[in-house]
Amino acid sequence: MAYKYPVAKPSLEGNELSYVNDAIRTGWISSQGSYVKRFEEAFAKWNNMNYGVACSSGTSALVLALRSLGIREGDEVIVPEFTMIASAWAVSYTGATPVFIDCKDDLNIDENLIEGKITKKTKAIMPVHIYGRQCNMEKIMNIAYNYNLFVVEDSAEAHGVKPVGDIACFSLFANKIISSGEGGICVTNNKRLAEQMAHLRAMAFTPEHDFLHKKLAYNFRMTNLQAAVALAQVERIDEFLRRRKQIESWYDENLQDVPGVKVMPKRSVLWMYDILVENKEELKQCLGKYEIETRDFFKPMSRQPMYYDGNWKELNATRKGYNGIYLPTYFELTEQDIKYICDRIKEIQASSGELKKSLESGVSKRIPEELYKQILENMSVCCVDAVIVNKRRALLVYRKNEPAKDQWWVPGGRVLKNERLEDAIIRKVKEETGLEVVVEKKVGVYETMFERGQIPDLKTGVHTINVVFLVYQKDPEQEIKIDETSGDYKWISNIEEDFEPYVKKVLGDSGVFT
Repeated sequence: MAYKYPVAKPSLEGNELSYVNDAIRTGWISSQGSYVKRFEEAFAKWNNMNYGVACSSGTSALVLALRSLGIREGDEVIVPEFTMIASAWAVSYTGATPVFIDCKDDLNIDENLIEGKITKKTKAIMPVHIYGRQCNMEKIMNIAYNYNLFVVEDSAEAHGVKPVGDIACFSLFANKIISSGEGGICVTNNKRLAEQMAHLRAMAFTPEHDFLHKKLAYNFRMTNLQAAVALAQVERIDEFLRRRKQIESWYDENLQDVPGVKVMPKRSVLWMYDILVENKEELKQCLGKYEIETRDFFKPMSRQPMYYDGNWKELNATRKGYNGIYLPTYFELTEQDIKYICDRIKEIQASSGELKKSLESGVSKRIPEELYKQILENMSVCCVDAVIVNKRRALLVYRKNEPAKDQWWVPGGRVLKNERLEDAIIRKVKEETGLEVVVEKKVGVYETMFERGQIPDLKTGVHTINVVFLVYQKDPEQEIKIDETSGDYKWISNIEEDFEPYVKKVLGDSGVFT
């Protein structure tokens, strides 16, 4: 859908059209036009670097950088867990292996964990300046010096962070601080590396252009049309950065002390304004109704299918990703726009708080239709779950259907309109297990989130309120009859490590095993 406030939008009010028209009038639209060299020189100079090598994307910039440094099969490159997957892919494209490091609370690579992952195969470190926050480059450069490693900075999100590594790589995608639609550029002070990257991006042609190619190379060239736009953007980069710094301060001022919202540490330069929220899916859905776009944080590399590691759930990168979104961040936003966005966030968060209070205080009452409607509008789903107890054991069912498919879960389900919560849990337990139960107490009210696609009829992620009860079997000898939604059941006498975090939490809070 088209949003009134998208997360990003390029500003093209400078010389972009003039330069593109000039390139078209002269007929130089390929990579051989003069704007490519002019852009390379201008961007390198602005970064206090000697050489710039323009290319087709930020990803191709990373590949060219690694290849120019001789990274190849059998080598290892240190890469953050919390990053756009292109960082890791660039390493894999060379045949090398990315070795992942968890993030700090500011989302950047934890430099204190790097040395523990260095082996004889390690050849380079790739710090990524997430959302415009500069990594601790002093510490990283010292580690690289001590272990004789290269440093390739992934600065795709950080135009304005001055490079200090061997090579810095920038993206020029349409959502970046400066843009050419698609494109990228590498900057370095090393003439040999610059020449090697330029050679590799242009299919490794020899000076004679005799179609004898002595090495595997790429067609990663930037067109003159793209470079014309990029040059015009470089001319305005200081203006862009000043305005973005102002946008950051407006967000900071308006989002202080908002319930359920954590303002993140300041950025060296602002690419995207990121926040942590307790009710991410609810907030995203409600902001979408106001035509305000948001985006999720990156998912950790160890969760990606090609790099899968079962320990991904234990990562700080995972914890931050569950609760993180970023908000509209682009040049044309005014102070009034930011206030409007933040006011909507405040309203949604206040409504969410009132909803929780209503559920907390209304356990023994029927849910009014208006409250139920509010739950479905704001939270997607209101559920009740049961910790069923028999002789200090708790019952879990193995779910066959989404959203908790293939997981051991506590019995329960959705609440109906005008249904008491206590009646709802008695009904759901009987439907799912066949058991007659007595409600002992309310364990608590919880929020859970399922990802987009886990419930087939919902196109967005699902944010739910779950009211959990401790219940006992009326007849301890009654036979369990599992319905079609669950394939199996088991009685447990302790909390196992592989249980889902929500299940572990409610079992622990119930006190059934203490």
